[in-house]
Amino acid sequence: MSRDFELFFGLVSPIGVNVDGAIKTLSTALVDFGCRVEVINIQSLTESLSHEKSICRKEIDSLVSSMPRLRKLVDDAAIQGVDYEDIYARLAVNKINELRSGSDLNCYIIEGFKHPSEIETFRNIYDKSFYAIGLTSSVSDRIRYQIGPSVNESRSFQAAREVYEDFDFRIESRTSKYKNNTAKAYQLSDFFINLTSSEHSDYCVDSEIQRIVDLIFGAPTITPREEEHSMFMAYMYSTRSADLSRQVGAVM
Repeated sequence: MSRDFELFFGLVSPIGVNVDGAIKTLSTALVDFGCRVEVINIQSLTESLSHEKSICRKEIDSLVSSMPRLRKLVDDAAIQGVDYEDIYARLAVNKINELRSGSDLNCYIIEGFKHPSEIETFRNIYDKSFYAIGLTSSVSDRIRYQIGPSVNESRSFQAAREVYEDFDFRIESRTSKYKNNTAKAYQLSDFFINLTSSEHSDYCVDSEIQRIVDLIFGAPTITPREEEHSMFMAYMYSTRSADLSRQVGAVM
C-alpha cells in the first residue's frame, strides 16, 4: 500500500458492549503497520463543545439517550431542505480535520455510530477509505455490563430495557427519524465481530481484528472462509435476475 494515505474505521455497537478492548487491539494492529492512530467517540464530541475533559466509558454510554434531542434541535434550526440527521457524523468529520497531521499514515477510529445516516455520510465523504465494523456481544453480557457491580433490582430492569431498546430491529416503524437506530446502522457494517468470549471455542476476537487489518492492507495469503464464500455465491446468484427488485440469492 502506498504512503501518504488515510483510513477511517467506524465502530457500530449496541449499548452494553464493552468496545475498549477491541479499540485497543485495532489500534495496536494499525500501529504495527506504521500508522498514527486517533480515536474519536462521537457522543463525547458534544461535551467538548462546552469544556475540554476526558470522560469514561460509563459517561459515554449515558450520553447515547441525548443524541436524538440534538439531531432534532439542529434539524429544526437548519435551513429548510437541508437534512441534519447526521449531525454527529459532521461533528466527527470536523474533529478529524482538527487532528490531521503531516504523518504519512493516518488512521482514525470513530466509535459510537447510532444512526444509518452517520454511516452514509462517512461513506459519501471518505468512500473506499472508510470501513464500518459492527461489534456486538450476547444480550446477557450487555445487560451485565450495563448493571455493573450494582445488584439493585430496579437498576437491573433499567439496564435490560436500555439494551433491548437500543438494538430493536422494529424501531423504524414506530419512532421518529431522529431516534437512534443502532440495528439499522449495524446492518450497514463491512465487517462483524462478536465480542462474546464463549461464543465459539476456536473464536478469538484479537485474531478477527488482526485478520480485518491484514485484509485491508492487502495480505496475499488470506483465503475466504466458508461463510464468506457462501455469501459471495449468494450475491453471484442474485445477479442472474434482470429485474432489480428481484435480485435475491441464497445458499443452502
